[in-house]
Amino acid sequence: MELNECASRSLPWSARFLAPLTGLVLASSPALAEDFVGSLVPRSTLYVVTWQKTPTPDDIKRVFPRGATYRGITMWQCAVSDDGRLHDCDLKAEAPKGDTRYEAASRKLLPMFQLNQDSTHVARTEHLSVLFRMPIYGANSKPLDDQRCDPPFCVPVPPPPKP
Repeated sequence: MELNECASRSLPWSARFLAPLTGLVLASSPALAEDFVGSLVPRSTLYVVTWQKTPTPDDIKRVFPRGATYRGITMWQCAVSDDGRLHDCDLKAEAPKGDTRYEAASRKLLPMFQLNQDSTHVARTEHLSVLFRMPIYGANSKPLDDQRCDPPFCVPVPPPPKP
């Protein structure tokens, strides 16, 4: 799915940059631990990072907000240390918007991330940061619906054309 022109103009640069790479997260898409799509920014050519370590599905389920019903997702931009660990992370977007429980859950997972040696080398030598999304889900969490999920993560799909 491509981000439509109207929606893309209202998004921050980081979301517009990452949206084509991530294919967006749709309300019906279940999040997987392998779904930490990220790139090094700012960079004129797209560089998709490779992770050496990420949280497991069990790690994500463990931090899922108590009492939450819906899956969430956050987008982070972080500096990279010499060993590939993340630091100085800034939250760039979240869904559901305004529910800080997902940000708090994501912050617990940030220390579990580490870029591989090649991605770390590029980030450090070119003074780039990593921009990536992080899904937050529980065992029985429901997909986000249009009322709880705004761009850049969920973009309403227009109705099919009439015959």
